[in-house]
Amino acid sequence: MKPPGQERISTRQVACLVFYMIVGDMLFVLPPLTAAKSGSAAWLSALIAVPAAPLIMWLLLVVSRLHPELRLSGLAEKVLGKWPGRIVSGGYAVYFVLGGATYARETVDFLSTEILTDTPIRVLDILGLLAIAYVLRKGLEPLARSGEIFFGIFIAVLVVVIILTIPNFTWTNLQPVTGNGALSIVKGGIYNALFPWTELCPLLVLMPYVKRRKHTGRDLLLTSLLGSFLMVGIIAACLLVLGEGLCRTLLYPAYVLAQSIDIGHFLQRIEVMLAINWLFGICFKATLYQFAFLEMLAGMTRMKDKKPLIYPGILLMFGLTYLISPNMLYYAFYITDYYLMWDITFGILLPLLILAVALVRRKRAAA
Repeated sequence: MKPPGQERISTRQVACLVFYMIVGDMLFVLPPLTAAKSGSAAWLSALIAVPAAPLIMWLLLVVSRLHPELRLSGLAEKVLGKWPGRIVSGGYAVYFVLGGATYARETVDFLSTEILTDTPIRVLDILGLLAIAYVLRKGLEPLARSGEIFFGIFIAVLVVVIILTIPNFTWTNLQPVTGNGALSIVKGGIYNALFPWTELCPLLVLMPYVKRRKHTGRDLLLTSLLGSFLMVGIIAACLLVLGEGLCRTLLYPAYVLAQSIDIGHFLQRIEVMLAINWLFGICFKATLYQFAFLEMLAGMTRMKDKKPLIYPGILLMFGLTYLISPNMLYYAFYITDYYLMWDITFGILLPLLILAVALVRRKRAAA
């Protein structure tokens, strides 16, 4: 693993990693969550939430430009002061390790429920976390290059799944157009606007490693928009094929959506490809969150090398996967409302605080 001053990733690579963080677990989690809030108007909730993507991305980019050479921990201390900055850095470290553990738990729950039903959940968890540890030891550059290599396949599978479900569309499933009412559309829009995009705050940790170009900001904004419209397509396809009732009650409606594909009794079992695709996305997301956790921990302790922290961090992650939630149902239907507040705090409020304090200090210095 190269030290922070030597590891560098390109704009294209960070854009691919951002896209994995956007889609990641949301490919399976967001459709039932939105349908539960908005009913048959879930697609409309996803559509009105599209402008939130570039706005939150713009906020993170502006914060990352305040002191582009500093780690997030160093940025927080420089702007907020030593002890307030360390408190904020500690909060981000806790957020990142809990987030990584949550995504790891989502992965093993899905595998043990839908595919590897006879495999003990702890075996799946250990294998997944060992893979994450291996990637972290190799460093950020191999992770970014891997994300760039698989990106085309990742997009192609999602688009093909949506296209192949078109013959199964039932347009009456979108009625009534307003779903459960205007207020329900707004509630669903809030979830769509905040859940995927507030979870992009690891970008603040990645940006010091990026070879910045004039088009870096533009490319990341376009990536956020692409992710937004793709999620609209997935949610709309789930509604059109499965209907509101199944979409809101099934734990993995996008997986069942892919199971419905049957072209001439020849092209079938596409859901396995979608599951592999989802596993790629969520594994990238979990790895990036664990990388961000190690980065924050190394910055707070003034360590130049994160390697000694990797395996202790993985052991902590392993324990947290079982403390977060007893099962996926509890996570999907009880924790989400509280987790949204958690995301808003670290994805919007704290970046706004850092930006506001930095602007006030600059204004006072100029006066």
